[in-house]
Amino acid sequence: MGIKGGHEGFLIPSDGSLEDLYLTAIPMDELKRISDWSKAKHMLFLVDACYGGLAAMNTRSINVNSPNYLDKITKDISRQIITAGGKEETVIEKDDWEHSAFTRSLLFGLREKRADYNEDGFITGAEIGMYVQENVTIETENHQTPQIRKFTTDEGEIIFTTKKSSGKSNSRSMNESLSVEEQLNALLLMLDQQNQSSINENQRVIKPGSIGLNAKNIEQEILIEEIFLRPKGLAYKAKRKIQIGMSDSL
Repeated sequence: MGIKGGHEGFLIPSDGSLEDLYLTAIPMDELKRISDWSKAKHMLFLVDACYGGLAAMNTRSINVNSPNYLDKITKDISRQIITAGGKEETVIEKDDWEHSAFTRSLLFGLREKRADYNEDGFITGAEIGMYVQENVTIETENHQTPQIRKFTTDEGEIIFTTKKSSGKSNSRSMNESLSVEEQLNALLLMLDQQNQSSINENQRVIKPGSIGLNAKNIEQEILIEEIFLRPKGLAYKAKRKIQIGMSDSL
């Protein structure tokens, strides 16, 4: 969308309208404000859309061979975003993929553990970003290149664990890790909740709550935040943002 001084991108939900973007869609730059407001330690936005004007920085990660690498990246804050492509690129889909190139690579990198470059049993946000960027670029023959950015200079990382827990209990707390398969189930549930969610227009902020996730008899709490925003005097609704607690405390 063209605006004075440049262009602005929007995330349009399933019930959004191109005729009424400010009331039904979320400006891409609003993701930065949402991440600033959130109390979550680690946040990763995965956006299956192409956009090149985001006010964010190139990624800079701690060397995986540095002492206490995992301790450092899990203790520090992270605000990461991966978009499906850059400015003026188009999201590419094929029937035999059953997904877009971006989502297909994301799921493959996690489920098949291809994104675990150093084979340490953990997949960081930087690793999944690098894998998706490389794989999508190849799959689309250089027509689409995912963008990996950070909203802050903090060096933390969200982590997906590829290791199974040896515990005997059928339930795990927010501070314990889920397997990649369980995390993918949580991610799919998150996307489903986003499509079906409704906004309470009488409240501007609803504090994070929780819902039960039944995946192989394991319960995982998902934090939900709903925000009613009024930028520049114009009211619009932001679809619910869901932060999945995976393995922030290792």
